[in-house]
Amino acid sequence: MKVLRKILVIAITSILLCGCTNTNAVTNVSKFLYKIERDGKIVYLLGSNHHGKKINELDSVTMDALSTSDRIVFEIDLDQSESSQDTGYLTLNNIAEVLTSSQIEKLDKLLKDYKFSSNAGLYNYNLMTVSSLCSEEISEANGYSSNYGIDSYLYNKAKSESKEIDWIESIDSQKNLITMLSKETPNYIINDLEYKKSEAYAIKFHEAYYSKDINEWNSFLEYREEVREKSEEAVTYNTYMVDNRNLVMVDYIDKAFGKNGTTFITVGVLHLFGENGILELLKGKGYIVDEMAQ
Repeated sequence: MKVLRKILVIAITSILLCGCTNTNAVTNVSKFLYKIERDGKIVYLLGSNHHGKKINELDSVTMDALSTSDRIVFEIDLDQSESSQDTGYLTLNNIAEVLTSSQIEKLDKLLKDYKFSSNAGLYNYNLMTVSSLCSEEISEANGYSSNYGIDSYLYNKAKSESKEIDWIESIDSQKNLITMLSKETPNYIINDLEYKKSEAYAIKFHEAYYSKDINEWNSFLEYREEVREKSEEAVTYNTYMVDNRNLVMVDYIDKAFGKNGTTFITVGVLHLFGENGILELLKGKGYIVDEMAQ
């Protein structure tokens, strides 16, 4: 039952959000805050981290940008009341139906490394859901929780101030992505689980994100590119999970410039960087992109 409850809690949010905070009074995330400009109009864009320790306060640069914005937009809908009532997608293309015997044998060994027993009922769920559960276990074992991510902090802040809230991706598109990738890229997801466990990837990511030294983050991006799998399934996974979603996010930013007032947008930080990342895509469309690091 404990595993089932955790699966229902992480559901879409942990799967698709691509943070951690230090214990200081102020958590500075301004090095991932950008001011996007065109024709005298501004949109703020923040790269967020979705697991963390309890946040007391964010830096003044980020909070000033938020306070002067008329609305805040998240990558996905953080109000999970609707999706929590429909969890059937978590079992579509489930492990028992999709994986071969050799794939299941490899996954069995990995789940033991993640401290899950083979009779935990996980094979009734699809591989993306189980992968997310494993990532959550790594983070929690090192003190980071999705309950304390930057997104959660900003969402609660916006609600308390009755600020307009919107999101970029629909629940249906998220569910379709989860079930499709579980079927089409099982080898990549299993290999990724093996790699993340052996390399403690999540912890490296958290530490680099919140380091005061931007060079540590740049080093992490270089490391991430070096170890990135180049298989056909890996290309498929990253095309649908990252590149295609980046285009959707850029399209939303385009439309945000047509709205009255100022928009503050926050998406997973890894969506910002790289050749096909949001920042390069925006520059290619003629936007002025300025860092706002404190």
